[in-house]
Amino acid sequence: MRKQAGCRNTGIHHVGLRATNPAASAEFYRDVLGMEIVGGTAPDHPLGATAFLSSRPDEESHEIALFADPAFVHIAFKVSSLAEFRPFHARVVEKNIPIKFVFNHRASFAFYFDDPDGNMIEV
Repeated sequence: MRKQAGCRNTGIHHVGLRATNPAASAEFYRDVLGMEIVGGTAPDHPLGATAFLSSRPDEESHEIALFADPAFVHIAFKVSSLAEFRPFHARVVEKNIPIKFVFNHRASFAFYFDDPDGNMIEV
């Protein structure tokens, strides 16, 4: 696969999955896969019920995000710097792919868009 100059992702950062009960599903990932529950929200939160898990909380804020609201299901790709982030954003805009929203996660910046099948992607 050809890489465009200045556009290199460093891999998948996390996956956002649908969970009917994120807290219960988080316990499954904790008890079966040994992941640590590192956060989450209650059903009355603007995002709805969520849970966040990491197998390496000292290195990754989360690797799995569980959402009761299927609108937030996505796959997130990681880039190494803001200098790597900008060309990805420019490429998406250049290809006339609608950006759904941009978010400041405090630890990082992200933008979200859909692939041709409607799967949401975060960079």
